[in-house]
Amino acid sequence: MKISRQLKMGDLNKAGYAPIQLTVSWAGQRVREATGELTKPEWWDKDTQLVRNVKGSYAGHVNDRLHELQNTLERADQAAADRREQLSVDEVRALIRQVKNPQAAAPAPAAPAPTPAAELRGLSVPDLFKRWMGEQGAKVSKRTGKRRARTTLSNYNGTYETLREFEAARGEALDLATMDLLRFYQPFWHWFREDLGQGINTFGKHISRIRTFMEWCEDYELKVNRQYKKFEAPSLYVGVDALTEEELLAIAALDFQSAPVRNKLYYGYSAKQGGTLESPEVVAYIAEVELARDKFLECAYSAMHISEADAARRSDVKRIPGIADRVLEINRGKTAKPCYVPFFDDQVFKLVALRTKYEGQTEYLVPECPTVNRHLKTIAKLVDLTRLTLTTKIGRKTFVTIKIMRGTPTRLVMMATGHTTEQSFNHYLGVDLVKLLEQYRKYEIAEAA
Repeated sequence: MKISRQLKMGDLNKAGYAPIQLTVSWAGQRVREATGELTKPEWWDKDTQLVRNVKGSYAGHVNDRLHELQNTLERADQAAADRREQLSVDEVRALIRQVKNPQAAAPAPAAPAPTPAAELRGLSVPDLFKRWMGEQGAKVSKRTGKRRARTTLSNYNGTYETLREFEAARGEALDLATMDLLRFYQPFWHWFREDLGQGINTFGKHISRIRTFMEWCEDYELKVNRQYKKFEAPSLYVGVDALTEEELLAIAALDFQSAPVRNKLYYGYSAKQGGTLESPEVVAYIAEVELARDKFLECAYSAMHISEADAARRSDVKRIPGIADRVLEINRGKTAKPCYVPFFDDQVFKLVALRTKYEGQTEYLVPECPTVNRHLKTIAKLVDLTRLTLTTKIGRKTFVTIKIMRGTPTRLVMMATGHTTEQSFNHYLGVDLVKLLEQYRKYEIAEAA
């Protein structure tokens, strides 16, 4: 997701203030929305896309709101990516408007009354699917007390539209009674994979939703072909991006007090904004890049999402009676279940040292850094990392990958990540081919002499 901010000079008011606009681009989509903030053109910094700290500019207030908008969108985008989904245009607009006006949240929809089976019998399959979506949207999770996420409902709608397109393509209405392996599953597979050229994983997700929907139809005593229980929802592991041990150690080893690192950061900064190496704005910039590095390390050392890392407090570190070791207890936002991360340092993961670095400065493990993902691009350049785009999400995947490659049992790692199934856990597992071969070598049977 790419987020930028612009002044709308064409809407300059009589007092000389221009509205600040937000442009969000992702997955081939784009949204432009007003941020609700104004500033004078002479106070606007085009490079940072923020208001300069000038008397009368209210830069603190305006920039805080701009950071809040960006953080909200980036976290929502990461959460959607974690579910292997993507945000819709309406969802992005809703998130922006909710930050602008928190009191404008629409009330949660009331649970619909049970639908009489007789009423359902006259509906087409897509219309039945729409009714099923309505019931799903009103459900509340017994575990978290939350309703279905908007992204989940958006994905249901994607399956609904796909069913309608399939009906139109074959020129024949779908019938629950004939939706079996031969007359539905195989034609749907060929149409979706060959005619549309869509991926296996997307097909599998549609089938999974269709099976759940047909089970719902069966509960209402509609005539359903029971072969739906044999519909396979394939899932192809496509790998994920994660850092190797060496790359993570190189990032952790960056010394922001050293002349080489400070000079590189200074020249990159001064080429755009001027100043000297000792000027306050340059010193503040270098400190912010270092904080972004540490925020990334917090995610990589603990498997936390950035939103969880921003909320993790020093008080979340718990002592275990009878032993010296401690654990970091985190309540995962998505599942609301407690997860446990070992709180001791080893050769790669140094969460204790990271917390100690900020001792006495904050109640959190590491202070919040709203611009973390932007600065991670700079950090990648400092360590000559070009094979992937460094983001906080890569930190979580790096934790999983390195722990598994170092021989930690999967179930123990899942206690830290909060995954409940190995299938969902595997979507976070990258492959370090060098370490993979080393592991195979350990267990190689020596040839007889």
